[in-house]
Amino acid sequence: MLRIATACLSAYAALAAGCSAARAEEPTWFGAKQTAAAHDPLSVACIEKGLPGGGANHDPTTAPVVEAMYRLDLPELEDAFAKCRLAFRAFPSEPKIVVAHATTESMVALLLFGLKDMPPRDETALRAAEAALPSEIGMTKTLANFYVGSDYEFGVGAKPDAAKAAAGYRAAAEAGDKIAAHELARLLAETKDKP
Repeated sequence: MLRIATACLSAYAALAAGCSAARAEEPTWFGAKQTAAAHDPLSVACIEKGLPGGGANHDPTTAPVVEAMYRLDLPELEDAFAKCRLAFRAFPSEPKIVVAHATTESMVALLLFGLKDMPPRDETALRAAEAALPSEIGMTKTLANFYVGSDYEFGVGAKPDAAKAAAGYRAAAEAGDKIAAHELARLLAETKDKP
């Protein structure tokens, strides 16, 4: 997971270095045509949180979600993560969303696992988060529950499972996590009419 994120950030920085002022005026991002995602409010929120300057600034370390991770601002980090997962589900081939999603996912994983224990695959990360839950406390336990809930909701590292997703979000919400409470309410509303 960290290797993918590092590659995304490196590719982003390399692309940004070669970008000309004239190109910035075109309706493209590093040569990729913009799609309907450019006007979708959820996508805009993801891009604003996951890319430096909404994609206009070329220093990946200044993305709001990176700064939130350094400040240990769990609500800001989870909010960006939730928005980017929803935007990525809606627009999986939109370049800005792909990079913003990878950035937010990497920052959550970095805070949860650290550099030394960063799992190499989504399946391994999900299992590690689940295995750590009984021994974690405080913010780490809350983030782990949120992470597990999100992974099960979006089918990252496992097949989608609304019940397990709700359980993860609920556990984080019961610990006072307002973003998890919001995501739980959204998930329950979305799945209410499904068999």
